[in-house]
Amino acid sequence: MIKPSFELKGVKEALEQFDSKKVKAAIRSTLDRSATQGKQEIVKAVSDNYNIKPKDVRDVTEVQRTTQTALETKIRIARKKLSLAYFRARQTATGVVAHVRKSGASVYPSAFIIRKFGGKVFRRKTEKRFPIKHMAGPAVTEIVKLDNIMDKVQKRINESMQKLFPEEIKKRVFKR
Repeated sequence: MIKPSFELKGVKEALEQFDSKKVKAAIRSTLDRSATQGKQEIVKAVSDNYNIKPKDVRDVTEVQRTTQTALETKIRIARKKLSLAYFRARQTATGVVAHVRKSGASVYPSAFIIRKFGGKVFRRKTEKRFPIKHMAGPAVTEIVKLDNIMDKVQKRINESMQKLFPEEIKKRVFKR
């Protein structure tokens, strides 16, 4: 698990000048909004490099927002592997061809697609008819770790936090 930390500039000055409740509300709002932008960056980076729909990445990614007591947000990505059916898998004479990356296709010899089970890809474990094994592609967490997407996400979150905090302070402190 990657635990990045960020430093928000101007918090001490804001706490000295303004009401602490309003400043904490501004910090919470800043953290929540920047975490949402981090999630958007993950979705964009994964769907740009891999042949997966942004909705499918969004479904396995969630933002855990701040609370009154804990000033921290978390971006959680489910660890479950995605079926090869998500990656434009199609049946050929030699097996199944799936386009995991946008740059090319992977061939899975002697694999087959069963439409009855949602178009998922299977392969036989032995020469006999049964047992069969479900074939899965990479998990979104693996994709994020392999392609150094977290560096881009951390940069985007840091930039958005520095931009959003003064706006949130103005909105909370100077509102009527």
